[in-house]
Amino acid sequence: MKTKVNHSFRFQINLWIPFLLIAILLSCKENTKEDISIFELSEFETVEKLKAEYMSIASTHINRAYDLLILNDNLIVSDPNSEKHFKIIGLSNEAFLGSFGRIGNGPCEIQFPASIQILNESSSVIGVNNRKNFGYREIFLDENQFNSMKDSCLKDYGKFDYNYQKIIKLDEKNLVGTGLFEQRFALSSIDNGSIISEFGKYPFEEELSQYDHNVLAMAYQGEIIKHPKKPLFISTSINSFNFDIIALNTDNSLSVIAQKHYWSPLFNGVSGNAIQATMTSDNKKGCLSTTVTEKYIYILYSGKSRKEGGVDSNTILVYDWEGKPVKLIKSDKNLNLIAADAKGKYLIGYHDDGQPNLFKITLN
Repeated sequence: MKTKVNHSFRFQINLWIPFLLIAILLSCKENTKEDISIFELSEFETVEKLKAEYMSIASTHINRAYDLLILNDNLIVSDPNSEKHFKIIGLSNEAFLGSFGRIGNGPCEIQFPASIQILNESSSVIGVNNRKNFGYREIFLDENQFNSMKDSCLKDYGKFDYNYQKIIKLDEKNLVGTGLFEQRFALSSIDNGSIISEFGKYPFEEELSQYDHNVLAMAYQGEIIKHPKKPLFISTSINSFNFDIIALNTDNSLSVIAQKHYWSPLFNGVSGNAIQATMTSDNKKGCLSTTVTEKYIYILYSGKSRKEGGVDSNTILVYDWEGKPVKLIKSDKNLNLIAADAKGKYLIGYHDDGQPNLFKITLN
C-alpha cells in the first residue's frame, strides 16, 4: 500500500530548515559565551554591579599609571618622569600633593621599575623594591610636607639575589619574592641577603616540562602582595589565571594556604643566554591587577586574549585570605589597574584609552 505524500507539507518543512539551522547556530554561539564565563558563575554566588565614578580632576595629574596604592586616603601612582618615580594625589579633594622617589643611582635614589608596599596601615613608611638593581629600601612620607617634600629615606637594606624579579618584606627578618628560581618562591634573610629556602611548584609545571624554571618564571610573572598585618602573601599570574596564598610559619618555613590554578599560559619559550616566554595571540590573560585589604583580595580578572581586548576588564573577583570566593563585582567601566583602601570602603581604578583616567568605585 502506497502512502500519499502531502507535497504542501514537505514544502513547508523545506522552507523551515534554513531557519532551524540558524537557530541552532545561534544557540551554539550563546552556549560558547556561557562557557567562557561559567567559572565566574559557578564560583561566585553573589554578583554586584557597581558604578565607577570618573575622577576628572585627579586624572589630569598623571600621564600614565604603572601601579596604584592607597595610603591614608592618599593615592600613590607609579608615574615616573625625568626626576621622580611616584606621585601622590589626595582622594578627598583630588588635589596633587607631591612627588617622591628620586630617579638615579645615588643614595636614596631608585630606578624604573620599582614596586612599593604598605608596611603598616597606621604608618607613613612604605617599602620600595628597586627591581632594576634587586634592592629594597624604606621611605618615610611626611603628610605635612607633601607639597615641598624631600625624600626621607630610612634604612637601605642593600641588594639581594640577582635572580629576583619582585620582592616584598614579610616581617622584620625576611623578604620573599619570585624570580628565576627552581621553585616558585624564594625566602631571603634581610640581614645578609642570603637565600634561606625555595618553595612551591610553578602552576602546571608537569604539563610544561619541556621548559626549564627560568622560562616558567618569565611565563608566570605577576604580582606578589603581603597581607596588611600578617605574614601572608598572595602571588598572581598576569598571563594566566593562577594564584597562590602562602604563609610564613614560626619556624621560617613557607606553607600553602590556598592554590587556585585554572589554566597554563600559551607561550613560546626560549632559554639560554636570552630567556624569553613570548605569549601567543590566543593566550588568555588572568590577573590584570591585584589589591588587598585585611579581609579581602580583589583581582581584576580578564579571561580574554589580547586580540579579544583582554588588557582591560570590568570584572573584579573578591576572595578571602583562605582563597574562598566572596563575590564578583561588575564595574560599568573597564579598568587596567585597581587599588583598595585599607578599610575596604572603595576601590580606585585606572584605565588608559589613550588618556589617563581614574575612577572611584564605592563598595557595598
